[in-house]
Amino acid sequence: MTNNHVVEGAQKVTVTLSDGSAFAATVVGTDAQTDLAVVKIDASNLTYLHFLSNSLEQLSVLDPVVAVGNALALPGGPTWTTGVVSNLGRSIEENTGVVLNDIIQTDAAINAGNSGGPLLDTAGQVVGINVAIASNAENIGFAISTDTAIPVVQSLITEGKVVRPWLGVEVTTVTSTIQQYYNLSVNAGALITSVTSSSPANKAGLRAGDVITKINDEDISTAAELISAIRSHQIGDQVEIVYYHGNVQNVANAMLEESPS
Repeated sequence: MTNNHVVEGAQKVTVTLSDGSAFAATVVGTDAQTDLAVVKIDASNLTYLHFLSNSLEQLSVLDPVVAVGNALALPGGPTWTTGVVSNLGRSIEENTGVVLNDIIQTDAAINAGNSGGPLLDTAGQVVGINVAIASNAENIGFAISTDTAIPVVQSLITEGKVVRPWLGVEVTTVTSTIQQYYNLSVNAGALITSVTSSSPANKAGLRAGDVITKINDEDISTAAELISAIRSHQIGDQVEIVYYHGNVQNVANAMLEESPS
């Protein structure tokens, strides 16, 4: 497995093992929303790493971790860097505009070429997939947690895609600046910037400019919380949505559908 941005748009993918042997690879599936991908090679008797399930629950801040990857494509094999878990459950926005949730932050040095490599605990188990760095800072790297990675990878292997529930809105977090700019009546929530036609949100009467503040009695303060709340449900689930249209609080019910590819 690797990152979607590592293989996206590639005409050819080659996997080189630690012994120097190289294999032509087939892309099994990709998921831009989590920046994950699975590639396959025709090889046997390969060694493999174990994944630590629910890494966000099993890890603690300051736990030691090791990042592995082909940093700067330096010759002679992968680069290993050590550090600690700096934070858990971060949300970050990639250059593509994709927001990644449940991210592990680490101060282990991560550089160009580390993307798609594993973040390991001291038992050698995979706790995350290295994905990004804060380019304007030092020692702030990010990895996709196994909480996110395991179900996505399983779905890519079995289905070739990720099947997830869909509400059909694009949202941004309500901040003080956003509140002032749009003259909103609430200071927290997920502001709807667009609604897809014929989507569950559209059928429920939601419109651009509305602010979602609750899903099934779960408070929604940010766009990331809304995305997480929707993904915690199943296709076909009915959800109750509390939202503000101007100064008026409304309640709508929407049946989640399968997300378009």
